[in-house]
Amino acid sequence: MGSTHIGKSGILPCLVSIGCLVIFPDVTKGTANEIAEHNFAVHYMGLQRLGMRNNGEIGNPDDVNAWIPDLEYPGGTGTQFIFSGGLWFGAIRDGIPIVSTCTDGNNGTQEYGALEFGTPEDIADSLISSIGWLEKGLNAEALGEGIDYGYGRIHINPAYRGIGVRYVDDDGDGLIDEDPAGDMSRDYQDNDGDGLIDFEDPDLDGDIVPGSRDDDGDGLIDEDDCAVADQELITAYVDTCESCINSPDQDGFTPLGIRVVQHTYQWKWMYADDFIVMDFEITNISDSKLYNLAAGYFTDFDIGHMAEQGTGNTGGDDGTMCIDSLQLGVGFDSDGDNGRLSAMYMGISLLEHPNDQSQFTYRNFDRLAGGDPEINQTKYDLLCSGDIDKTGMEENDWRFVIASGPLGNLAPGETTKIAFALINGVELEDLIRNAIQARNFWNTNFLGPTAPIDPTYRLSESDRSIQIAWDNISEQSFDPLTGLSDFQGYNIWRNGGGEDWVLIATYDLPDTIGYNMGWPPPECSEEGFAYQYQDTGLLNGRSYRYAVTAFDDGDNGDGIHTEAWDERNGGIGVMESSRENAQAIVPAGGPAVSIDDVYVVPNPYRGSWLLEEYGERLDFRGLPPECEITIYTLAGDLIREINHSNGLSWESWDLRNDEGRSVAGGIYLYRVQGFGKERIGKFVVVR
Repeated sequence: MGSTHIGKSGILPCLVSIGCLVIFPDVTKGTANEIAEHNFAVHYMGLQRLGMRNNGEIGNPDDVNAWIPDLEYPGGTGTQFIFSGGLWFGAIRDGIPIVSTCTDGNNGTQEYGALEFGTPEDIADSLISSIGWLEKGLNAEALGEGIDYGYGRIHINPAYRGIGVRYVDDDGDGLIDEDPAGDMSRDYQDNDGDGLIDFEDPDLDGDIVPGSRDDDGDGLIDEDDCAVADQELITAYVDTCESCINSPDQDGFTPLGIRVVQHTYQWKWMYADDFIVMDFEITNISDSKLYNLAAGYFTDFDIGHMAEQGTGNTGGDDGTMCIDSLQLGVGFDSDGDNGRLSAMYMGISLLEHPNDQSQFTYRNFDRLAGGDPEINQTKYDLLCSGDIDKTGMEENDWRFVIASGPLGNLAPGETTKIAFALINGVELEDLIRNAIQARNFWNTNFLGPTAPIDPTYRLSESDRSIQIAWDNISEQSFDPLTGLSDFQGYNIWRNGGGEDWVLIATYDLPDTIGYNMGWPPPECSEEGFAYQYQDTGLLNGRSYRYAVTAFDDGDNGDGIHTEAWDERNGGIGVMESSRENAQAIVPAGGPAVSIDDVYVVPNPYRGSWLLEEYGERLDFRGLPPECEITIYTLAGDLIREINHSNGLSWESWDLRNDEGRSVAGGIYLYRVQGFGKERIGKFVVVR
């Protein structure tokens, strides 16, 4: 992999009439002085699916890969919220206001360069990948090699993952969630808590984190690494790489000389699956003291359906507002895009900053009016203004920044911290509730009750019916707060056929807690499933989504099992596992007995549907076990020939012709030959 070396000196252009020359030292202070190539990782554990670049920018503004989500919420619905966003950090350096930004509108600036992770020895031995990301998770099994996010694969070497479990003494030394004694890995973390990071730290008597090496010769590897979320992504970047800049400010290359270590956290539990926490540690790696710090988060939100990307319908009909009591900037879609959107609200909330006397700022501006700030002075004034702009209710292509400042000073080598939450909600009241929960969760250091383990389940189709079978792994769950087994029951949810999520079955342990709703019938197959449920009365050819969840007894450490009491008094109540593991299926109508049973779903095809998680898909259903499918234009031109021979009653088509090109919108003919007969029909593709 080619690397860009950061220059050890640079010239800061003058922003005032007095001449100035600033010399930058080696910006990485002893760590390997290399910039990583741009790479993406994806948050996928909760209801939000978010692509992030390793230089701190969120979203996928360059459409690098179509499968990288632009904050899709809820995941799998096609409703997306973000064009681009990222950290703004400002200060006065040598009398000059400077703001380093990930982006400032239209995917601009990109003033940060991502740093590579890992020691040279680890990279040389291929124990880790130096792609500029570190991933940890509470469920190590879920973070297997080559994770399939539902969009494609991102390979992050599993040797470079945290494998410890929070609240557990993983290494049996009588300590829980302790860091190893030494710190020499290039992970930009102070693993032993002595204030020194990586190669700066001479204390090498312990096992470094991470890297799958027994560095201290004690026979153990990365003894007790701890993850604090179901998915934790870490990257580090600096503002001193001039060649990394995409679109410089009008006043040119103006680095502060800072390193940012970015942690983002996501959870799959229902009480925490609507937000992602973003935690930033900013270190002064220059030789100059930085004064009157200010920090903010910029968001260029474009709310719309992924099927409308590139049509101009995703960014010009949005609005923005501020709920200053929650320090929450809000973006919303003003019309719901004719019912295509599954949710309409997103927000960024300020969670923590180092100065309680600083001012909160919310500023909005629109692209069409040319309101994007383009010089350092304007950006710095914006971060420190303390202004709360009026609500932008008129439809426009809005952006906003929430910020706090001044935040004090930062001497060379010192580190400060700021944190935000990226939040979604279907309606405004949902967004507000989720913002409150994100703040409470942050204030308790992510300590909360957990729902039982997700059950593993299987869906099987038949005529107007779906069978759900699931295992009993949830019944082995223990709550980390109480240390008690608190499993209470199962819920079965369905979504589809024009309805929202509907609870179709509840099963509750026969005890004195809850409503004793009965127990599911056993599943007698040899596939490892314990229970089954048959959902009947469905429409053949219509797509449905199902989720099997487990819930606890409501005792979150207070000895109270009554959800209503908990909610009235600020508690969480019964905890239920997330529906993010939902699966889609279509009742197939059983084996075809006649060529007349053939049909197409969805018809018309309108850009996406519930089963379409890995690219465009249209299904031919009710097929003979073996048949030939031929697709034509209305004029009779051949589009695609498909040989169906898998013995099933359905076959999928990716809406591409024989040359691999996507077909245009229009009316198409199909011919199916089987049972010694043929059926000719029509379907419509809407683009």
